[in-house]
Amino acid sequence: MSLNPVEEDDHITDTLSEQIRWAIQLPERIRQLLNTDNRSTAESEMERLTVMLENWKNVSDKQELLNQCKAALAFRQ
Repeated sequence: MSLNPVEEDDHITDTLSEQIRWAIQLPERIRQLLNTDNRSTAESEMERLTVMLENWKNVSDKQELLNQCKAALAFRQ
């Protein structure tokens, strides 16, 4: 069961465990993208996370994850 609809060409998979893994790894991925001057991709990934988290009801620490990603984006402005 997917909590986030996924397009066919999207690199985020539709299995819950892979969505969780993708989300947890996002703060580090954002930092890597910013280090390679890929801010637009980092911002796009952040938007995907925001949509995904809106669909995750009663998930603990989702606000903490969102804050970590926002901090990673803000650090390299």
